[in-house]
Amino acid sequence: MEQLPRTLGQAREPLTGERPPGDLPLIAITAGQRAAPGATPFDDRRVLVDPAIIRAQAALNALSSQGERRFVEGSGHQVHLDAPGAVILAVRDVVDRAW
Repeated sequence: MEQLPRTLGQAREPLTGERPPGDLPLIAITAGQRAAPGATPFDDRRVLVDPAIIRAQAALNALSSQGERRFVEGSGHQVHLDAPGAVILAVRDVVDRAW
């Protein structure tokens, strides 16, 4: 949590900085669900992802000529826990495209 502000700043950089991704491979994984309002970390209540999040990821993908968005319907915010195979595949695909 200490590094969260730095991480968010780094994630924001392609949108606000002077060096957009250009033709770098980029895959954004969009979760299909998010925690329901008032849910705790131990609560499985979920709702559909806000369309604003989907639009923001589409804008990020548009910054790269190799931008792609993958929608993981059954996943929540922690896609790496809910659908690790989707994350592994995306990482492999980005590495393959970079070489």
